[in-house]
Formats: sequence, structure tokens, C-alpha cells
Amino acid sequence: MRLNINEKTVPRLHLIGTLITILLLTTLLGGYLSWQAAQDYRASITRIKAAATAEQQNRLQNEMDSAISYIDFTRSRTEAMLRHGIREQVDNAIQMVEAIYRQASAEHSEQEIKRLIVEALRDIRFFDDRGYFFIDDMDGQFILLPTAPQVEGTMGIDNRDDTGHYIMRGLIEAARLPAGEGFSNYRWYRPDNPTEMADKLAYVRYFEPFDWLIGTGDYTYEWDQLLKQEALARFRSFRFAESGYIGLIDEMGYSLLSPNDPTLEGRHFSDMPPIEREAIKSLYEHAHTGGGFIQYEFSDPGSDTTYLKTALVNTTTPWGWIMVVTMKDDEMKASLNRELAEHQASLGKQVWTLTGAVTIALIIGVAASLLFSFWSRNLFARYHADNRAFSRALQKSQERYRLIANNSNDIIWLIDLPEKTFSYISPSVMRLLGYSPDQVLMHPFDNSLTPESLIRFEHQLQQEIARVRSGDMAACNFSIELYHPCKDGKVLPTEAVLTLLLDENNQPRQLLGVSRDITERKRTEGQLHLAASVFTHAREGIMITTADGEILDVNETFTRITGFTRDEVLGQNPRLLNSGRQSQEYYRHLWQSLIKTGHWSGEVWNRRKDGEVYAEMLTISAVKDAQGNTTHFVSLFSDITDLKRHEQQLRHIAHYDALTHLPNRILLADRMHQAMAHTIRQGQLLAVVYLDLDGFKAVNDTHGHQAGDTLLIKVAGRMKEALREGDTLARLGGDEFVAVLVDLDSQETCIPILDRLLKSASRPIRLDSARVEVSASIGVTFYPKSTSEGLATDADQLLREADQAMYQAKMSGKSRYCFFDQIVSDNTTDIA
Repeated sequence: MRLNINEKTVPRLHLIGTLITILLLTTLLGGYLSWQAAQDYRASITRIKAAATAEQQNRLQNEMDSAISYIDFTRSRTEAMLRHGIREQVDNAIQMVEAIYRQASAEHSEQEIKRLIVEALRDIRFFDDRGYFFIDDMDGQFILLPTAPQVEGTMGIDNRDDTGHYIMRGLIEAARLPAGEGFSNYRWYRPDNPTEMADKLAYVRYFEPFDWLIGTGDYTYEWDQLLKQEALARFRSFRFAESGYIGLIDEMGYSLLSPNDPTLEGRHFSDMPPIEREAIKSLYEHAHTGGGFIQYEFSDPGSDTTYLKTALVNTTTPWGWIMVVTMKDDEMKASLNRELAEHQASLGKQVWTLTGAVTIALIIGVAASLLFSFWSRNLFARYHADNRAFSRALQKSQERYRLIANNSNDIIWLIDLPEKTFSYISPSVMRLLGYSPDQVLMHPFDNSLTPESLIRFEHQLQQEIARVRSGDMAACNFSIELYHPCKDGKVLPTEAVLTLLLDENNQPRQLLGVSRDITERKRTEGQLHLAASVFTHAREGIMITTADGEILDVNETFTRITGFTRDEVLGQNPRLLNSGRQSQEYYRHLWQSLIKTGHWSGEVWNRRKDGEVYAEMLTISAVKDAQGNTTHFVSLFSDITDLKRHEQQLRHIAHYDALTHLPNRILLADRMHQAMAHTIRQGQLLAVVYLDLDGFKAVNDTHGHQAGDTLLIKVAGRMKEALREGDTLARLGGDEFVAVLVDLDSQETCIPILDRLLKSASRPIRLDSARVEVSASIGVTFYPKSTSEGLATDADQLLREADQAMYQAKMSGKSRYCFFDQIVSDNTTDIA
């Protein structure tokens, strides 16, 4: 049957075709979108599960890295602690030997003095009874070896350890080094296995009067074992998340640490209950195949119920521990289930929304088609009349647009649909892509895009065409980013503004595009994205303010360090962090430097939200505009509180005696220099008082070293109370002390203080059930002196003079003091 085409039948046919098309497109679109939603749902489930697993593994990896860093730090202290310990013991021994030599040299022969020194050191033990002192002469003869007295008097110059190292020769070479550097490494027989040698570190010092070396040493593995126990104690108390902890297995498969079930510790996995045996065995075997992540079953103590856990397994060197950082999978599963439930609920809403939208689109399309049919019937006749006029106008318009296209910097192109072949491309393609228009027109449109860009273009184009066919004419105009391969091998990014050109049946027949080069914009966007990423993920706290100090933005590290959230500080002034530790003058210099140079860096004490004061390393930089005016300030800071606290501890260890907590020799020297300078400025006198306890060795030998230490602590406290405020009392070592008395008007001014020191030292002391008494011999010298008296010009000379005077006091009967200036006349003063 032939259709009769006229002004009446065309609208009717159009209406029927449109209704059928709308129904078909709506059905296809609804089916496609439903399928796409299902695909998105499955992809989301996979993504959520992968994200949960990645989050769990990242957490385990971070905890493993932290634990390994702690072990590396702990091990790095082994030799330093051993060096400090043996050096301190040898320094104390040297002081004791020098004191015996000074006291006995006037009354005893050289052989008797040597015997006194040897016997004084023979029974001294330390380091849990492992440590002892040895003496050799510089020719290699054993003088004192408490662990093998039978070899004393014999030569050991050719003694070697199991590596061939000459032990005695190494010690002699070390003794020739300056004090503090005489360390020697060798191997010696283990106390617990006399047939096996182990690494040992010794420290020796040269004793010149007898051409001796005096030293001690200890086994490095003993100190290593102490640090292992310290690490085990730390890991035992460590927890993360709700169920996370660290377990340790040794190289043989024995459990070293099991915080979840301490009864497993010390047991081989073959000797454990079935569930625990299989779990520990799998962890052990996994470690020997390279380690990494592993999932296994485990149970709580006293329960047969098992649950899944995920662990990160790694083997540490050189301790050989197998580290297991583990947590329950249930923690991640709960979060995963919540997210899946939320996603499923959201998907249900999307389905209902999609169904409603498709239905509404169908109703609107049908209604629009009916209205259009009635309206087009009235306009169809006029259309024919206007068609020729429109064609002429269109031709003129095409000529104008062609002129514009031929002179535009953008690429203007036109392709036919659905074949996607070029109908036109502007000459600017030569400048941007390197191809002439004729070269481009010879190939399909697909060849002008990169594969990834083509896929994205096809997808969006089909969506927009579907919208147009469903009656949405706004979909004729859209934009998209496209990437074009250039002739020189580069890729040109463009932003394409596209227009679907429809035929008389409102079906897309051509696609008009205007592509603009956005290379510079993409580069700028990349820089902005990088800057935002650095701001968000920087390990330092970052704060941005206006030139007036108003806080505009902070990053997450700022919140972690200060405790203030971003919303709490926006619009505030950085003064809210002020701790009051720095003066206004400090901040005035800070701002002067910042304004003058555009930046400032230094340490600042600030206060957290919870009131805690912390130290930070702060850098402030000014941001200027094109005219050089400051528009913003950017500050970067990191928390250095732990570092400052550690520095304080190190300063205390370096300047104070470990037993009495009095200043040591180093701090004494500093205070003496300050006191000498102060004395010169004030025009007064300074007294250096050298004290040595009489009878201390007898207490030490009779009651033990612990009693001796208690005696030193109590006597030091009494003598410190006997001094005035501003005076200094320091311990040089052993039973020797030095007091620095300042602001003396005359030499006689210090006599009451000396009397108090003698009395405080001689008062009886109760040690457990024993009552002991000691006394003090004191030597005194003054500063400054007249040139005729032999002016002492430095602190060391003053100490030597006071030491000489103290020795004279001992020789004169002890429990008294002696002035250095009166040594010639032997004028000593007894206790009143």
C-alpha cells in the first residue's frame, strides 16, 4: 500500500513514529540503566571489599614498620651503653689506684704499693658479678687476673682468641691511646660455657707510675640480651585497634611473646593445642618462605570457638625474631557490612528514582509528541513557504561560519553520523596537530583521538544521542575533554564544545565540534592538585593566615599536633597557641626578621588544646603579590617535644654524677670558670675546697659496695646542706668531692663553712643494722692571688693546689683542713 504524503498525513505519521520511538527508547534506556546500576553495584561491592582489605593491610604494615624501627633503635644503643659502663668502671678504678698511690707512696715501698693496689682491685665485681678489673704491664705480663690467678706473673703477649687476634697486644695498643679512647675488641671464653668464646669489649687506661694498663670488659651478648628483654616488655604492653597486638617467634619455632595467650610463651608450636599449633606453625613456615600477609584461624584462651585473623609476618636481623603483627578480621568485616548496607539502601533509592524518571520521561515524551503533532499540522504549510528563504539564509550563514572557521585559532570540525567521517576541519588543525586538513579528512574521526579518549567520547556521545531521541533537546549541546595524537608524537589535550545537528526528523545526522587547546590549563590544574595534595598529606603542620594574622586554613597534621580542629581555628589568631614561655621581646624580633627577610625559622614553645606545652620547629614564610605586598603567611612546623626532652636527659647525664646527683667534673669546670669571672668582677675571693673521705675504703670492704654507695649519698647530702646558697658541691669520683665557695670577703670568711663540712662528714651514719663513721680531709686554695704568691690562672691549677693541700691534711692526721698557702709552714687546723 502506497502512503499518501501531504500536509495532513505527515503529522499523523510523525506522531505514530515518535510514540513508537519514545516507547522503544524508554524501554531500552530503562533496561540499559538497570543493567548499568547492577554492574555498578557489583563493582562497588568489589571496591569496598578491596578498600577494607587494603586498609587492614596498611594498618598492619604501619605497625610492623614502627616495631622494626624500635628494634633497630634499641640495638643501636648496645655498644654505646657497654662503652659507657666499662669506661666509668675503669675511671673509678684509676681514681682509686691514684689515691692509694698518693697516700702510700710516702710510707711504703714500690712493691708494697703494687700489692696494695692489686688486692684493692682483686675482689671488686660489677655487671651482675661478670665484671672484674685486670692489670697487665706494658710488656705483656699478667699482674692481676681475678678469674685465673694462677697465670699472674706470667707473660701473655702471644695470647690469641679463636679468630687469631692477639689479645694482649690489642690491649697494650689501646692503653697508649688518650684517656677515653682505649677500647679493644676481642673474643674470650663465656662464663656459662668455658669451652666457647664470645665477643667482648674492653676498656683500658695507662697507669704511668708502674707502666701498667688497668682495665675491664664485658660480653656484648649480655648487653644485647638486656635490650631484648626491654623490647619484649614494650611489645607485651603494645596494642592497636581493638584486637591488634605483636607476637614473637624464635628461629626454632618457640613462642617468645603471645599477649593474647601468655601460656603459649616458651613452648614450641608442636607442643601447643591443635588450633594454636596449626596457627603458629603456619606463621612460622610463612616467615621462612619470605613472610608477608597471611590469614589464619585462632581462638581465645579457654575457648574452642575460632575466628579469622590476618597477620603481617617478617623476620628481623640479627636477633632472628619472627615478628607477627596481627588483628581480627571481624574488625574490618563490621565496617564492611555497614558500608555494604548503606550502599544497598542507596541503590534501592536509585532504582526507584530511575523508574520514576523513565516513567515521567515517557509521559512527557508522549505528551510532547501529541502537542507537537497538533502544532506542526498548522505550521507544516508555512514550512514549505519559508523553506526556500531559509535555504538562502542558511547558505549565507554557512559562508560566514566558514570564514570564521578558516581564521580561528581553535579546531572547528564537522563529522557525519553515524559513520563518524569528517565533512570539514578547519586549517588550524595544521598548527595544533601538525596534520594538514586534507590528511585529516582522508581518515575516520576515530583516528584523531587516543584510545582512552575515544572510549570516553563514544560513551558520552551515545548518552547525549539517547537523550535527544527521548525528547531532551538540551542534550544537543555538551562539552567533553578530548586528547589528540599529534604528528610529532605528543598528545594534545583539548576542550571540545559539541553540538548535535539534527535532520528534519530530529535525528542526529552530524556533530559540530570546536576544540580548544587546554595544555596550559591542564598544567595549572596539575600544579594546583599537587599543591593541595602536599598540603593535605604533609607530615608537618601547616597554617595559612592573612597578612593580619587571621587563620585561613590548616592541614590534618596541624590538628594532630595542636588538638584544635580546623573549624575551631578558622578566623582565629595564632596567639591562641601561645604558651607564655617566650617573652614579648622574642616575638618582636621574630616579626622584625619576618618583615625584613620574608621568612623566619626557629624553635617555639606553644600550648595544645588540652593545655600541654610542647616544642615545635617553626618556619614562617611571607607570600607576596606581584607588587611585592605581603598577602599571606605560611607556617610549617613539626613537634620536637620528645627531642627536647631527650636533650634535657642527655644534658643531665653529661653534667651530673649518677650516684649522688651532684655536678660532675664537667659541670664543675663550667661553674668554676663562671665563679672565677664573677669573683674578678666583684673584687672578692673564691675558695676551692677539695674533700676526701677518711675511712671510706674500710666501710666499702666491710659492708659492701651498696653500703658504700649509701654512705656517699648521705654524706653528700649533709655536705650540700652545710654550704650556702650559691656555693657548688661536686663529686669527682670515688670518695672525692670539690666545693666552690663564692663571694668571700677574706680567707677567714670560709672557716665556719669548712667547720660545718668537717662536722657533717664526721657525724655517724646508720647503714641497716650497722653504725659507721668516717671523716674528711680538706684542702683549700683561694682565687685570685697576688703575683708574688704564684697566681693560679686556670681552674685545673686551682684543683691541683686544693688536692695538694688535702693530701697535706691527710698526712697531718686527717679530719682537718689545710690551706695551700700554708703548706710551707705546715699550718693545719684541727676540728674545734
